[in-house]
This record gives sequence, structure tokens and C-alpha cells, in this order.
Amino acid sequence: GAPAGERPRPDGFRLGLAFMASSPPGARELDFEAEEAAILAAVGESHIDLVVEDTGDPVQLSSRLSGLGGMPAVHLSCHGLNSWQARAANPGVPALIMEDDVGGSRPTAAEELARLLVPGPRLVFVSACLTATGPDATGRLTPSEGRRVGPDTGGPVAHSLATALVSAGVSAVIGWDGSVGDLSATVFAGRLYQRLADREDLASAVGDARQALLESI
Repeated sequence: GAPAGERPRPDGFRLGLAFMASSPPGARELDFEAEEAAILAAVGESHIDLVVEDTGDPVQLSSRLSGLGGMPAVHLSCHGLNSWQARAANPGVPALIMEDDVGGSRPTAAEELARLLVPGPRLVFVSACLTATGPDATGRLTPSEGRRVGPDTGGPVAHSLATALVSAGVSAVIGWDGSVGDLSATVFAGRLYQRLADREDLASAVGDARQALLESI
């Protein structure tokens, strides 16, 4: 991530969070409504400014964020691919399976996503399978099955999507390594945002959320 001296400190305002779920046809349905409800239940509406973008489209999310002047945190709930090729000749790169303007599948790589998230958020939480796994892993996630299958098609060395977002300029990114159940994502996110809403340091908030996740297993 960014050098410690450059990381933005918590401000005196309420936590501002933009939430968007993407679920194009053919993808295993995610219980993103429960995830959204868990965030509100954990934090309480009086402690968070929550903006929900229901299109699933990163371009429309970008327009929404621009109109708001940006949000400190962006939460994306979707499926991910650890190795996606825009063209057959291109190397595989991590990508999120988001939606286009008519609801179809729109794989979105880290560099494009970082360009769309303007003004840049302080934190991006990617609640999606395999988003902390690089293309050199032994399998990949298919949108319809939600698990790793088949041989990997990526190069021998590659950044995970989370790392690639940091390299593209995002201050802090949280991503999952491997497939994750919706309940796990809900428990972790709820505790994380509860602590951030209390203006706790990000590292401490993540540690507490991990502990809450371990206790729920």
C-alpha cells in the first residue's frame, strides 16, 4: 500500500460508504441484500452515510461517486476471476465480474476499476471470491459455479486484483483469498465498518473483524 506517512487518517465526519453489488445472468446469486443489511445493523444508520448503487455497473458507479464528490469507502460485492483475458493473445489478469449498462456480464480489471473510482476512495472492500488470489494460482473462479476449476491461464507471476488496485493508486484494499461464503463476508464486513464508524485505525479494525470471523466459525 501507500507509505505509512501518506495514508489518510480518520476524519471527524461520519463514515461514508458506497455499496454496489454485481450479479450478471449466469452467475451464482449472492445474498448481497443480507450483506448490506448486516452493515447497517452493525453500524447503525446514525453512524454511517450509506449510498447504494443498484446497477452493478462500474461506469454508473463512477458517475455516482463523481456527483457525490467521492466517498471514503467503496464496498463491491460480486464474483471475481483470478485470470481473465480481454483478448486471446493477452495475459490473464485478475478481474471482477460486474455488469454493463444493460445488466450483462462486464469483466473489469483492476487498472480500469481504479480509473473509474474517482475521486479515489480511502478504502475499497472487494467482497468477491478469489480477489486476493493472483493469476498464478492453481485454479480460477467461474461466474456460474463460484469455485476454482480447471487449469490456470495466467502468467507465472502476477498481482492479485487487490494488490493491483493498490499499485494503481488506491490507498487501501481488502480482498478475499479463495472462495468465501456469504455469511463470512457479512460477519467480517459488519464488524469492520462498525469499528471504522467508531474512527478506529484501519489496521486495528481489520484485526478485530478477522477475530469476529474466527469466532463465528
